[in-house]
Amino acid sequence: MDHKDDAIEVLKSFTKESIGFDATFDCSGIKITYEQSIDALKTSGIAVNVAIWPNKPIEVNPMTLTYHEKISTGSMCYVVKDFEEVIDALDKKLIDPEVAKHLITGKFNLRDGIAKGFQQLIDHKESNVKVLVTPDEV
Repeated sequence: MDHKDDAIEVLKSFTKESIGFDATFDCSGIKITYEQSIDALKTSGIAVNVAIWPNKPIEVNPMTLTYHEKISTGSMCYVVKDFEEVIDALDKKLIDPEVAKHLITGKFNLRDGIAKGFQQLIDHKESNVKVLVTPDEV
């Protein structure tokens, strides 16, 4: 947030020789961070979009990918191994549960998960990180 004009240079400064990242992950679902996830890559890097987007297309300049042979792809879901690794990390105290619980910014019943949960992520990105969909009453 503090590096509006020089965000890419600041990000790249964290990489070896400031050439950019091998991979980036955009989790916000807003145009500027999607673009930055591509701009912060090194040549032949891969940008993965994992955010929930509203049904609004954005303009993309394909030359930002083509010129440096970068790849942009998406990923929507987790696999069982992802959950197992997080549970193991929580169990081993590699992740502090008190810190992690602040990432859950909403909780919705399974029957309301799409209509309310996903809509909450789409309509209120600025105040949500993750919503939890549960079969339990909330």
